[in-house]
Amino acid sequence: MSKKLMAVLLVAAPMLAQAADDKAAFVIAAYGDSTTAGVISSGGRNIITKNNEMNYLHQMLKDKYGEGIQLKNHGSPGAQAAELVYSQDNKPHLDWAERMAKSDANMILLNYGINDARIYFLKIRKPIRKARKSTSAS
Repeated sequence: MSKKLMAVLLVAAPMLAQAADDKAAFVIAAYGDSTTAGVISSGGRNIITKNNEMNYLHQMLKDKYGEGIQLKNHGSPGAQAAELVYSQDNKPHLDWAERMAKSDANMILLNYGINDARIYFLKIRKPIRKARKSTSAS
């Protein structure tokens, strides 16, 4: 498991422990690119597998803190961090602020960088696209 993920878990441990005591669910929402979604290469094709980091994290947290832990995986292959605050026409929009205001999540995980680095550091330009519908990890 990456050092960054461990750092997040150490900071979150008190909240997770509290969630174990409460009957209400502790909800984690994970946003990111293909690594969050769970993309792997199989037989020359990229597929989204259920055997991914977010599902492993979810299982580890449930094993430690009980069934009250929920993890909603909003990862999307090819996603860029800018998509959280800019629409497809690169104009600011309030979708992220509205989404966060309506979110039932107690914790938000963000994992972007691969696609952002490719575009900004390698000078490969592609327009920001609309995010695909997300799925929840169970």
